[in-house]
Amino acid sequence: MFNKFDVVWLMTKGGPIESTEHIPALAYIKAFTLFDFGSGAAIATLGFIFLSSMVWLYLRFFPTED
Repeated sequence: MFNKFDVVWLMTKGGPIESTEHIPALAYIKAFTLFDFGSGAAIATLGFIFLSSMVWLYLRFFPTED
């Protein structure tokens, strides 16, 4: 759910007891609700690195055909 921030945020804002909170929502809460911009940026950067590595692994093991 890296690309569906708006749906989760508009419906639950992280849900009861953080049950629907995911990495983009956590970065948003840290940065703009708690005004901890450094932690929000760090969480977003780690999420980007994780997502990039998953894409790299997927493309490595399942190459596209020309």
